[in-house]
Amino acid sequence: MKITTLNKIPKGGFFRRLRSGAPAGTTYIRGDYDRDARKFDANSVDDAWGTGIQLKGTTRVATGETY
Repeated sequence: MKITTLNKIPKGGFFRRLRSGAPAGTTYIRGDYDRDARKFDANSVDDAWGTGIQLKGTTRVATGETY
């Protein structure tokens, strides 16, 4: 597991958000950068409908996990 910021993950990379310094919740896939919102799109790997969230590039996330 490696802690990094969202803007350093390549498009299509997997990550989990941090809660109290530890990875928690669902696994997301990093999407495109939305210039209007100035945020990155992130879609859950468990979500069949493709709805997702938008996060700032400075959001700290965990990468390198297997699930």
